[in-house]
Amino acid sequence: MFFDLTFGLAKPWAVTLSKAPRTEFPSENPLEEGPSPGDEIGFPQPYQDPRSVDDDNNFPLDGKDIVSVSDEELLSAFLTAFRLHDYGDVIIPRISKHLVIKGGPGVAKSEAENMKFGSETLGLPIPKVHRAFTAEIPEDPDLPETPLVEGHFIVMDYIKGSTIDKSWQSMDTATKETVAQQVADTTNKMQSTALNHMPVEPIGRAQDAKFQGLWFTDYGAGLFATLGELADWCNHKIDVDIMVKQLTPETRRFKFEDIVLTHQDLALRNLVLDNDMKVWVIDWGCAGVYPKDFE
Repeated sequence: MFFDLTFGLAKPWAVTLSKAPRTEFPSENPLEEGPSPGDEIGFPQPYQDPRSVDDDNNFPLDGKDIVSVSDEELLSAFLTAFRLHDYGDVIIPRISKHLVIKGGPGVAKSEAENMKFGSETLGLPIPKVHRAFTAEIPEDPDLPETPLVEGHFIVMDYIKGSTIDKSWQSMDTATKETVAQQVADTTNKMQSTALNHMPVEPIGRAQDAKFQGLWFTDYGAGLFATLGELADWCNHKIDVDIMVKQLTPETRRFKFEDIVLTHQDLALRNLVLDNDMKVWVIDWGCAGVYPKDFE
């Protein structure tokens, strides 16, 4: 494999921050338990307000018809509701008993369209998207006086459960097998559905948006008009690695054929096990129609 610095692949922990991430408080005795699967050792973990998972609390849009709620009301709820997830340029507050809103400058415009396509066309276990819009918010949502920046926002179902990275160690063998089989079934469905009639790109991407994800460096890459252009770009990285003796001349080149819906970040932290033992796939920000080899 050629996962080296010359190739410029994005690190799974890399994130561009406009503000310091809020983090969980460490346990009083850090020796009591080790890191959970999926934890990035040495890097801060996302902050979660414990009130966001307590169903006894009131949330800003409880009892309201989400179709009739204005974008302004949604933004107000985004800025004031208890945060289920807060890390870098992405915040996910819980705005009602059944809904969350994911938003911020770190949210890709294409994420909502990737989610809808995966759910509606392929029947994948993805939270239902109810609304998606673009608006300006303070660069630091906790400091209203900071400059305004553009953010994308997605209103989706709240999945009551826990991410697999937090619950895996406490599962029995049968539960682990059930989870693994569901993830395999979801991946197989994506991999077996060729989308060769579609362009190679995130679905519904912003016009000037680069491709994001593990394969596209920390800064994004593209755009690529054809599958051949993408293969040429990847093969150029191999040529550079050979030149600086990071790879041998015998290294096989990429030759892409079918393209499929690809998540690109099927980590345990992006899998939610609900109370009915169903596994949901979240965080489709790097997804798109790419070669099946990319998963």
